[in-house]
Amino acid sequence: MAFRSPERAIEAACSLIDRGRQVFSIGTADPGDAISEIEIARIYAIWAREKKPFG
Repeated sequence: MAFRSPERAIEAACSLIDRGRQVFSIGTADPGDAISEIEIARIYAIWAREKKPFG
């Protein structure tokens, strides 16, 4: 999928993870300009805490 901003792409990836899907990377066609699976997991943890701050 293509998104207009990196923020939208990250939000979409987090939503997919929240629904039990696995996301391997986010980025452009250039492999050097991608967010890795480990970085996505870190971002998702922050996103999940903000979404449900009290559990």
